[in-house]
Amino acid sequence: MPFPSASFDLVVSNLALHNIRDYDERKEALCEVVRVLRAGGQLRIVDDGANHYDEVLREAGCRDVTVGRLDWRTWFGVPGHHLFLVAATKPAD
Repeated sequence: MPFPSASFDLVVSNLALHNIRDYDERKEALCEVVRVLRAGGQLRIVDDGANHYDEVLREAGCRDVTVGRLDWRTWFGVPGHHLFLVAATKPAD
């Protein structure tokens, strides 16, 4: 991303990262999200498959990583197909 490190207090992503098909590129995008967060910054990601992002975020240095299944239907309305919310904090130095 074209932003300096530690630029944001909060990063929110909604139904975006799953569009990056390659796992390594998606992992790189998650690491970029952590890079642009300030110490103590928060991130919130709602995505299809976000329940698999927690390990990457922990490896990138996040703490308090939580994953929860949302009870909404997806934007394409498939019954039984749920999205996940991942929340995390970048530790204060």
